This record gives sequence, C-alpha cells and structure tokens, in this order.
Amino acid sequence: MEELLTYLWQESHWAWWATSVLLLGLEVILPTFFLLWLGVAGVIVGFLVFFFPELGWQNEVIIFTVLAIIVTVLGRRYFRPSETQTDRPHLNKRGADLIGRTMELDEAFKNGEGRLKVGDSHWTARLKEGDDDLKKGTKVKILDIDGATIIVEEA
Repeated sequence: MEELLTYLWQESHWAWWATSVLLLGLEVILPTFFLLWLGVAGVIVGFLVFFFPELGWQNEVIIFTVLAIIVTVLGRRYFRPSETQTDRPHLNKRGADLIGRTMELDEAFKNGEGRLKVGDSHWTARLKEGDDDLKKGTKVKILDIDGATIIVEEA
C-alpha cells in the first residue's frame, strides 16, 4: 500500500485521473449532472500535471478548484436540458386539455352531480357551486379537474 501511495505522490496525474474516473462512475450511478463537471476538471488537471509535473499539490488543488467552478458554470449554461416547445403541452394530462372547453350534457345533473361524456369517455362531473339540477342538453364550461372528477359551471 505504501508503494502505491508513493507512486501516486510522484505521478500525481494518475491520482487525478483515478479520482476523475471515480467521479464519472458516481455520475453514472447518481445522475446529478454535477459530478460530471468535477470529473472533467479532474481529467484536465491530470493532463496539466502530466505535462507540467513541477506544479506542486497546492497549485494542483487551486487549479482544480478554479477549473471545477468554470467547467460547472459553462456546463450548466450550455448543456442545460432545453425546454422543448410543443403544440400539445398537456399531451399526457388529458384532463388539463379539457379545461376551458364548453360541453353539452348528455345526462341530467341531480344535486349538482352527474356524468359528462367527453369524446368516448364518461367522466364524473360536479358543479363548482351549488347543488342545482341541470337538464340534459344544458351547456357547461369545464373549470378544473379534481382527480377523475370534472368541475363545471353552467355556461
């Protein structure tokens, strides 16, 4: 073990590269997108130490710290997941797509509750306020979705 530590002390670029591999491996296991940039900074410091072995460990740590900050800031700025623009932002939230639509009742509401047919599905629906009876054919506006229940008001 002592021989390994002596070797790593003399050839510190290997220590930086080994640390970088460890950080990059942890990034694969724990996808934080932060350890990646520390690993990249470690690889760069390893190459600097390989080409300039007289740097000294204090300078290596300072260079690593500065590089880690720079690489992290640049990485977060240029490799941030982009917000994809879509014409259907509620694709997987079918209920959210319904809000604001006006529908015609297929069944009468009793005591402020009933069922509403939307497309080929039947939804449980209730009035936002009150317990009024609504006749079949009454127009209602969808205001909100509460779980599997549509909240409506008379249009």
